[in-house]
Amino acid sequence: GMSGNSWSVSDASGTLLSGTFNNGNETGGEFCVEEAVLGCTDEVACNYDASANIDDGSCAYGTLLVSVNLDSYPGEISWDVMDSEGSVLVAGGGYGFSDAFSAVTGEACAPAGCYTFNLYDSYGDGMSGNSWSVSDASGTLLSGTFDNGNDTGGEFCVEEAVQGCTDEIACNYDASANFDDGSCNF
Repeated sequence: GMSGNSWSVSDASGTLLSGTFNNGNETGGEFCVEEAVLGCTDEVACNYDASANIDDGSCAYGTLLVSVNLDSYPGEISWDVMDSEGSVLVAGGGYGFSDAFSAVTGEACAPAGCYTFNLYDSYGDGMSGNSWSVSDASGTLLSGTFDNGNDTGGEFCVEEAVQGCTDEIACNYDASANFDDGSCNF
C-alpha cells in the first residue's frame, strides 16, 4: 500500500472528500456533487437568482422605466421594449376608458445592450401629441410625442454597469461609476 499518503477529491468550490492511506490496499468514501444552476449570483443585480450556484455572467444592473401618457382613447394604445434578438422585455396595452389621460408605466431589468421601444395605435391617429419616455438611473434614454399614425418609437442603448460609489459627497466617490453598489463611505 501507500501508507501515510493522503488523497482528495475536489471541485471548484473546494474539497469534497479527503483521506489518508493507512495500512491496507484500499480506502474510500462517499460524496455528493451539487447540480449546477446557472444564473446571476450578485444580490445587487436586478436579475439576481437566489437559486443559482454558478454565475453565468448574465447579471444586469439597469432597470428600465417606460412611461406613456395616454390620450382619450387608451384602448387603442399598446407598447413594448424588445432586445436585439426580438424578445420582448416589457409590454403594455389593453387599457380601459378609466385610464384616459393617465400615465401608465412598466419596468424591466435590462442588461447592457441596445433595445427598441415601439408604441402602437390600433386606430392609426396617434395620441394627440401625448408624450412617452424610456429612462434608467442615468436619465432619459429616449422620448417623444405621438402626434398621428399607427406607430412610433426608436432605438436606445443601456451602458455596461460600472459599479462603485456614485454619491459625490462620499470620501470614496467614483466618478466612473454609473451604478451605486452601496459601498459609499462618509
